[in-house]
Amino acid sequence: MGDSIELCFSEIAKKGKIRFTIPLIPPSVNVIYKKSRSGIVYKTGEAREYENKFLKCLAKKFPTNCIFESVPYEIRFIIYFSSVFSQEGNILKIDASNHIKLVEDCIEQFFGYDDKANFRVVIEKRQCKNIPRIVCELRKYSDKEIQKINCNCKKCRDYEKANQRK
Repeated sequence: MGDSIELCFSEIAKKGKIRFTIPLIPPSVNVIYKKSRSGIVYKTGEAREYENKFLKCLAKKFPTNCIFESVPYEIRFIIYFSSVFSQEGNILKIDASNHIKLVEDCIEQFFGYDDKANFRVVIEKRQCKNIPRIVCELRKYSDKEIQKINCNCKKCRDYEKANQRK
């Protein structure tokens, strides 16, 4: 277990990020959960199958689970769909954000960090007719980015001043 954790931490320490490609497009959130007649929400077989394949792909790159610091992260998804434009050049109705929930859950499960640490989520939609895939990049916030989390705009400063007088 130690080697893998060191690999993850050394990659994040050196580069500030890890990046990996999964050669599978995740199913849409519209099909990963279903509700039983009794109202219980459950994960579908399609979702469980994708999850298993995704975790196996990660296990090839990272032999055992990694543990990340509890700090803010940016997570970037680049989803390569086989087609994003119609033959007429119109944008196809593909909601890329519907495809990342299961991926976030898999990353959380494998790397042992909570997706509440995702302070910025970037989703890019691209077209690749031959190799549909998803590229994921997890990057730790810099100290400067962490300082920017707390808003320091004029409205917030005025609000704080007004409330301090009360």
